[in-house]
Amino acid sequence: MKGQQYMQGEMAGLPEKPARAAALTVGVFDGVHLGHAAILGRLKELASVEGFLPAAITFRTHPDTVLHPGAGEVFLITSVEHRVRLLQKSGCRQVAALDFTPDFARTSAGEFIRMIRERFDARVLVLGEDARIGSGGEAAEESRELVRSLGMRIETVPAVVVNGEKVSSTLIRRRIYETRLEEAAALLGRRFSSYGSIVPGRRRGSRLGFPTLNLDVMREVRPPFGVYAGWAAIEGAGIFRAAANVGFRPTFGKSAEPLVEVHVINEDLPDMYGRKAEFIYAAKVRDESLFPSP
Repeated sequence: MKGQQYMQGEMAGLPEKPARAAALTVGVFDGVHLGHAAILGRLKELASVEGFLPAAITFRTHPDTVLHPGAGEVFLITSVEHRVRLLQKSGCRQVAALDFTPDFARTSAGEFIRMIRERFDARVLVLGEDARIGSGGEAAEESRELVRSLGMRIETVPAVVVNGEKVSSTLIRRRIYETRLEEAAALLGRRFSSYGSIVPGRRRGSRLGFPTLNLDVMREVRPPFGVYAGWAAIEGAGIFRAAANVGFRPTFGKSAEPLVEVHVINEDLPDMYGRKAEFIYAAKVRDESLFPSP
C-alpha cells in the first residue's frame, strides 16, 4: 500500500533514523482479532490527533517458541505476511516484523523502551492491559517512570469480551480446531481465512474437469480436515465462490504436508502460480473422503 513501510529481521529491521515521531504498539498480534482492533483503533486515534505516524512491531515467530521451547511448535492463526497485511489494512503506516531470538528475549524492559524511543522516535506506546515488557516480564505500569523520563507515555487498552469470554488468540485457535467457525469469526471480527501463495500441484484436477489452486499457507492454523464452502480472494483476479479441501488430498494419496486445495466454482481461471490468495471459510460441508483414483 502506498505510503506504508514494512521491515523485517531482528534489530536490522528497524529504521536508523525515524522520519517522523510515532505512536507505536508492540505485540504478536496473531489473528489481528477484536482485542487487537481496540488497540489499533486507539493507536490510530492518537496518531491522528497528535500528528504521529501509526506504527507497529510484531514478531515473525511466536515468542513461546523461544521462551518455552519444550511446549512444541506454535501454529499461528496468521503467518507474518498475513499479519503484516492485516496490520497495514488496520491503518499502521509502518510495520516492523522482528525475529524473536534468544538474544532478543534477554532484552530488558529499559533497553527495549530506549531502543523504540531512539529507532522509532516513539512518543506514545499503546499496549493491551495485560502486556508485559522485556526479559523480566514487567507490566506496563512498572515502566511508566522510565517512559516519562524519555519524553514518552504509555496508554493501555482494556481487553475485549465477547459472550463472556476475553478475546485472545489462544481462544480463537481452539475455536478453529473445534470447527466452531462462526464463533471464531465473532472473535476475529471477520471470517477466518487461510492466506498464502498459489503453488504448482500435479494438475490431476484439471484433467478431471475441476482444476484446483494449491495454497501454501505457510504453517498457519488450519481447521480439521474436510471440505469447506467459502470464497477465494485471488491477487489481481477478484473474489470468487469456492470450495476447499483441507487435508492430504486423499483422492491421490497422502502428500508430505497438509494442503489447502481450493476449487473456484464456475470460473475458468488461467494459471495463477505465484500469486497470493486467501480462502475465506464459510462452513464445513463434510469430512474428507476417498474418491476413485483417476
